[in-house]
Amino acid sequence: MDSVPSQYPSNESQIADVSEEEKYSQIIKMRREKIIDIQLGDSTPHLIISFESGSILFVIGFHEKYECWQVGVESDNWLVVACPMNGIATWTSNKFE
Repeated sequence: MDSVPSQYPSNESQIADVSEEEKYSQIIKMRREKIIDIQLGDSTPHLIISFESGSILFVIGFHEKYECWQVGVESDNWLVVACPMNGIATWTSNKFE
């Protein structure tokens, strides 16, 4: 079980560099795990996904020029995006209340 860090990185330079193969391996291990919690960072929209096994997927949510991540469901027409400079944007269909 991974332990929850007391502080998450604020940018990519604070994350250990691993090979592309290791990155894929880590994601493949989590692909069918049950998600138990999803959070956004406090001041920056880092995406923090916790799994039943204790693993954590952390996605940096800050960039000066580009969107860092987006998540949504195409068939339900909703989308959440981490925008440049700590912004967050959402889109939902008209039927969503």
